[in-house]
Order: sequence, then structure tokens, then C-alpha cells
Amino acid sequence: MRITVHQTGSDADLGEQHCCICRQRFHLGPVSCRAFSGPAPEVLWGEVCSACVQGGPDYIQRWLDSFAWSARMSAAQKTEAAEEGISDCPTLDEVLVAESFYERPMFRTPEEYDAALSRGEIL
Repeated sequence: MRITVHQTGSDADLGEQHCCICRQRFHLGPVSCRAFSGPAPEVLWGEVCSACVQGGPDYIQRWLDSFAWSARMSAAQKTEAAEEGISDCPTLDEVLVAESFYERPMFRTPEEYDAALSRGEIL
């Protein structure tokens, strides 16, 4: 991966962005850092925030390793689910009937829901 400094293209590019490394929001000003990877033609990952640039290569590598691990776990779970197949799925009509029966959520607040869940009153 290469991270390079660029002048921001236009006023329309200024403002809030998501860092392509850590996914945090940051303000993009007149200068940006961009991440590229791969052999020619390189792939543009996107803008890199100043916190990642300040952290340096080791910091960025830890983020990349973390996301790579997470992606592998997610892919393994999705592969397992795909191999298992769908054994049960409601029809749209069943969902609409349930919505007409349950006119509101079980609890008024997330705290009430969490308390009932911790007491084992609901699944």
C-alpha cells in the first residue's frame, strides 16, 4: 500500500469524509492523503485521516490486519450459512399479519427490553 499527498480537487470535495483505513469520520481540507494498493493499475482505497497518517505505517498495518481478520471471520460465517441453506423463512403475508397483531414494540425503552432480556423473560 502507498499513501500519497494530494491537493484536494475542488471545493465540492471539502468536508466530512470517512477514512479508508480506520473508518472514522474526519474533515477533508485542501490537502488530502490517499491510499493506493496493488500493481499497476493501482486501486484507490480512498482518503486517509490525519490520525492514521500520524500513527504511521505500523499503526495503519494494525488496522489493516484487524479488518482482514474480521473479513475472514465474516466470510467463514457467511460460507457456513450458505452451506447450511435456508430451513425456515416467513412469507411476506406472515410478516404483515404479525405487524397488524403487534401494533407496538414489547417495551417502551431499550432499558426495559434489556432488563427483561437479562432476566430471561424473552429470547
